[in-house]
Amino acid sequence: MPPLLGEIKGTPTIRFYKPKTKQGNSDRKKIIMDYEYERKAVAMKNFADTNMPNFVEKVSSGKLDYEKFNAKGVKHGLPRVLLFTSKAGSKTSNLTKFLSAEFRRRILIAEIKPTKPNQDILDQFGITDLPAMIIVPPPQESGNENVDPLPVQYEGGKFTKNKLTDFISKHALKTAVVSAPKKKQAPPRKEENKKESGSGDADGKSEIKNLLMKDPNVAEAMKDPKVALALQKLTKEPGGMTSILSNPAKLKEYTSDPEIGSLIEKLMEKMAGKFGIPGDEETKKENIKVEL
Repeated sequence: MPPLLGEIKGTPTIRFYKPKTKQGNSDRKKIIMDYEYERKAVAMKNFADTNMPNFVEKVSSGKLDYEKFNAKGVKHGLPRVLLFTSKAGSKTSNLTKFLSAEFRRRILIAEIKPTKPNQDILDQFGITDLPAMIIVPPPQESGNENVDPLPVQYEGGKFTKNKLTDFISKHALKTAVVSAPKKKQAPPRKEENKKESGSGDADGKSEIKNLLMKDPNVAEAMKDPKVALALQKLTKEPGGMTSILSNPAKLKEYTSDPEIGSLIEKLMEKMAGKFGIPGDEETKKENIKVEL
């Protein structure tokens, strides 16, 4: 026995592999059902009939339901099959279920019962004798508009499996329509070095790091451990560059050492135009030159 079937207890029996209704573009996902009832032909047939896949669209609220069904068919370019049943309270027949599964994604079939809300639809297509079946081919382009071709009505007499299968086959798409898989959206890229002073990067640390990396003189000076330590401390200063440029005492602390004072002064001058310092332009210049 093939491994797919697994363990079978008693025969005759049925192992039913029923596709899940909503599974995207795949038929791989199945509901596995084992028959556990009376082992007689009638009972087994009822089990199979009851669990037959059903892809029939329901039109029960008149025009609103019909418009949704119609829009779905137009969207996917499918021929629309309208099955007008003879009784309002009847269940979906096994034949209708079979047709919906047999021609799945090649037609879109709707079951329209003779109820008061649906009377406008019957009048629209001139349906007087029930049951009836009409196929509306996919819309065709005419200029800048999509126009429905004339509907085709079934005139083969009694509804039988072979007759309806043959009728629908002439109008169904040759290839099943499969929706394009949804593209996975790439995660948003992190924004780097885009913050400016006064717009979220008040400390100016990103600006300082950028200057340290771009200035060849600074890069060369960074080889000196003493300079590297001073600049590292500078980038971690609470309040950032704004507090240093506007505080003479802070400037003195960083520029008092002659070995690194000139380098710090140069860096300060570059940064002065990027950060707000209290006072006018002359005051800013004086603040930068304090104790240098």
